[in-house]
Amino acid sequence: MIKEIKELFNDEILSIAAQKFGTTFDKVKLLGGFESFVYEFEADNRYYVLKITHTLRRTFDQLMGELEFINHLAMKGVSVSRAVTSVNGNLVEQIPALKGTFLAYVFEKAPGDLIDKKDWNADLFYKWGRLAAEINLHTQNFSPSNESYRREHWKNEMKAYFDRFLPESETEVREKGYALFDKMDSLPRTKESFGLVHTDLHQWNFFHHEGKLTAFDFDDCTYHYFAHEIAIPLYYSFRNIMPDMAKADYIEFFKKHFIGGYTSILPLSDYWMKTIPDFLRLRHILMYSVFYQAFGENMNEKQIKHLAEHKKAIFDDKWADLGFVEN
Repeated sequence: MIKEIKELFNDEILSIAAQKFGTTFDKVKLLGGFESFVYEFEADNRYYVLKITHTLRRTFDQLMGELEFINHLAMKGVSVSRAVTSVNGNLVEQIPALKGTFLAYVFEKAPGDLIDKKDWNADLFYKWGRLAAEINLHTQNFSPSNESYRREHWKNEMKAYFDRFLPESETEVREKGYALFDKMDSLPRTKESFGLVHTDLHQWNFFHHEGKLTAFDFDDCTYHYFAHEIAIPLYYSFRNIMPDMAKADYIEFFKKHFIGGYTSILPLSDYWMKTIPDFLRLRHILMYSVFYQAFGENMNEKQIKHLAEHKKAIFDDKWADLGFVEN
C-alpha cells in the first residue's frame, strides 16, 4: 500500500465509513488488503465487505466505473459480489482527510472460501474459464452511466505504474516494458476482443462454494484484450502446478479445461491463442514494479533476492516455451 495512505488513515476514518454503510467501528473486522483497507461486517444476518481507498490511488469516478460494471454483470446473471449502496443511497462515500479524500464502498460478501489445492480439478478450471468468458461476453454491452466514469485503458494504467514505482535506474526493464506495451497495444481491437475486463481473475479473486465460483476484487479493471483474461489465470496458477503434473502436461490441462470452459461461452481463435505468451510477459513485467511498490525503499535481503530472480525471468523469457505457437 502507498505509504502516505497508511499514514493518513485512522480509526476516525474507519468509524465514519462504517456508519455510512449501516454498521459501527466495533463490528468491522480487518481482513487485510494490499492496496486498500478491507474489512468484513455482518448486518441483518448477511455478510459484507467494506473497502476503503484514497484519492491518491483511485478517484471517485474510477470507483463508480468499477461498481457500475460489477452491478451490470450481476444484473446479467454473472456470479460476482454485487456492490451495495450506503444509508444515503450512494455506491461510494467520500470522507475528507488531512490530505485528499478517503473513498468507502461495500460489497455483498461472496459465499464460500478461496480454493484449496484439493479443489484444483478439471471441473474447477472449466467453471473458472466460463466465469472469465461470461465477464467478457457481458462487457460487450456495457457503458458507464457517465462518461467520466469510464475506466482507464490498460496501457495508460500500466505505464503510470511503471513511471511511479519502477526506479529510473531500471533502464533495461523500462525499455523492455515500453516496447512490449507498444507491441500489445497494436493488436486489433473489436467488440469481440477488447473491452472492460476484470484484469486480475486469479485464484485469490474468487470464492468457491457448493460448486459455484463468485468473482470479486475488480479494483484493477481496465479496458483490455479478452485474451488477457485467459493469460492471468494461467500466469498465477502456473506457480501452483497440480501435484505430480509436469509443466507441459499442466499447460495441456489448462488448455483443455480452462480454455474449454471459456470457449463454451465465447470463441477463441488461433490468432488470440498465439498472443497468450505476450500477455504472460506483460503481467510478469508489471509485477516487477508492483514488488518495488510493496517492498519500499529499505528492502531486506530476501526481498532483494526475490526482485533479482524476478528480473532474471524477464530476460530469460520463461514464457517462450509453453506450447503456444506465437504470432
